[in-house]
This record gives sequence, structure tokens and C-alpha cells, in this order.
Amino acid sequence: WPDKPWIQQVGIAALIPLMICSALVFTINLLHTKERNPKIHPYLKFMAIASGVFVISAAFIPYSLLIKPVLIMASLGIPIVLATGILNWKRGFDVGKYFTLAWITFLAGGILIVFNKAGILPRNFITENGMQLGSVLEVSLLSFALAYRMNTLQSEKIAAEQKSQELQGALNTELKTKLNIFSSIAHELNNPLNYVSVGTQNLRRQVAQLHTI
Repeated sequence: WPDKPWIQQVGIAALIPLMICSALVFTINLLHTKERNPKIHPYLKFMAIASGVFVISAAFIPYSLLIKPVLIMASLGIPIVLATGILNWKRGFDVGKYFTLAWITFLAGGILIVFNKAGILPRNFITENGMQLGSVLEVSLLSFALAYRMNTLQSEKIAAEQKSQELQGALNTELKTKLNIFSSIAHELNNPLNYVSVGTQNLRRQVAQLHTI
């Protein structure tokens, strides 16, 4: 927008923190950091909220003042997100593997463009389109991560249902066993109680006869 510099400034100042906020929220939900990474989760949550505040603030705070904290947030957010993925990968969470590889390809594409523009790498198809290629690979790998996560959730659901059925069966068996034991005890107590009841009735008749005599 050559004739609208305000939109240009607000767009950059708002879209960068929006990208950070989206990445953080995606990381929290995909990797289940609240359960799997309780020490890192508060930082991710705080940075996601702060990024959301920056998005709204872009319409009110001047670009020159907002862009610095936004870039600082980006500089902190990307390493933390990447470290969270690596940590989950090391712990055997396969979703963390796809997630980490996706971020590495995206960052690698960005590094290629930076080195290209700095004159360190020659200009060719890969270095000129490194960010786009990295983004395509990132989306593809994150699609694998999402698919794997969905399959994992489905497996966990089936396992939970099976465990619930087994537990229900065990409870039913235990209940039947207790009912059988109770029935046996009641049957065993029934004869003595009947005997006591008959004896009481006989005693009452004898007492009545004594009163009559």
C-alpha cells in the first residue's frame, strides 16, 4: 500500500505477533504441554497471551515503539517452541519428532534467504525460494504430526473403552460374588432365625397357659 503507510506499519506490527501467537497456541495444543511439559507450559501460555496483546496494540501504539518488543518476543518464542519439540521427541513422543523437523525445515529456509541476501550464498532457485520451500515442507510435516496425533487419540479412545468394559465386567463379577455370599449368609441365618421364632411362639403359649392356670 504505497499511499497508506499506516496500514503497512500496522500490518507488519500486527501480523508478526499474530504468527507468534498462532505458533504458540498450536504448540500448546499439539504437544499437550500442560500435561507433558508442565515447567515450559506457563512460559508458552504467557508468551501467547502477550503476543495476542501485541496484535491488538498494533492499532494504537506507534510502529517504532511496538516493533522492538515484537521482535524480542519472536526471538524468544521460536527457540522455546523448537526446544519444546526436541524435548518431546527425546521423550519418545513421535508427534514431537514431526513437529521439530517441520520447524527445522522452516527455519532452514529462512536462513537460506538471509544468507542469500547477505551475499554469503549464491543466487539460485533454492536460495531465492528457501522460505517458500521451507514453508511447504513445514506444512507437510505438520500434517503428518496432526494425522499421527489423531490416530493416537483414536487408539487411546479405543483403549479407554476397552479398559472401561473390562472394569465394568470386573465390577459386575465382584457384585455377583458379593450377592452370592450374601445369599449364602442369609440362607445360613434363616434356619436359626426360624428356630428362634418358633421357640418364641411356643414360649408365649406356655406363658399364656401359666397365666390361665
